[in-house]
Amino acid sequence: MLLDDWNEKLKSLPPDAPEWDAIGKFLQQVRQLADEKLAQLANSEKALQEALTRLASECSEELGYFEIEPVTQWSAGICSSAQRQQVICVIQSGTHSGNQKGQSLGDSNGNVRCLRPRFASLRR
Repeated sequence: MLLDDWNEKLKSLPPDAPEWDAIGKFLQQVRQLADEKLAQLANSEKALQEALTRLASECSEELGYFEIEPVTQWSAGICSSAQRQQVICVIQSGTHSGNQKGQSLGDSNGNVRCLRPRFASLRR
């Protein structure tokens, strides 16, 4: 792992290495970066959960017709951040505010079943 490599390199530095003079600033930057990344992760989880809520409210009949599990049982927290963005895009493409009742949710051919594999990772 990258951090283990860095740790080993730091261990090999002599006590009077110039890197030790900058270590405080470096640690502060790492903490700030970690906070930013954790916030991004939390924001993507929240965005996916909101998209799932919207999907459940706007497309419950269509999802039920195709025997797709209730969206309310899906969890955004078990998805990787890369998967979250993909799923959000799929949901948004099918639940745009211009989507009229009776329109199909799914791919460009109106195939809802194509969504099942994409949503499989959200099942608890």
